[in-house]
Formats: sequence, C-alpha cells, structure tokens
Amino acid sequence: SHARISVAETEVDSKLAQLQVAFTPEEFQKKIKEQGMDLNDVRDELRESLIIDKLINKEITSQIKISDQEIADFYKSNEASFRCGT
Repeated sequence: SHARISVAETEVDSKLAQLQVAFTPEEFQKKIKEQGMDLNDVRDELRESLIIDKLINKEITSQIKISDQEIADFYKSNEASFRCGT
C-alpha cells in the first residue's frame, strides 16, 4: 500500500505544466481528448505516476546502507580524485 506516500497538488501542477509546455492550450485539450481523457484523468495519472516514483525511490533508498567505515575506505582508496587543483 502507498498510504503513507502522498503527492501535493503543487507537484501534480508542476508535472502537468511540464506536459503542457510543448502545446498550445487548444492542442493540449485536443491531445487528451484523442486519448479519451479529460484534465482530471490526466491529473489522476500524473498523481499515480508521482506516487509510484516516490515509492520506488523510498524502497531503493531504504535498501542502501553505507557505513562511515565504507565512506572512509572509499575516500582513502580514491583520495587523489578528491584533491583540488593538483
């Protein structure tokens, strides 16, 4: 269940704006009508897509565990690449 993952309407608005930027308002309406959809359907699909993205990211990041020792070891073995201006 993705009950704990929410998407703000501003996130949906932002995604919608990204989709609309390539079209005039009339072209965009025509495109979604051709898909048998209306603006609410598009918003629902965008919301679902954002929830899935967040869920995937949450699952992936919860699986990543890096210890301070691993960070120190990586730094030591790659120290030269962290030096600036040498």
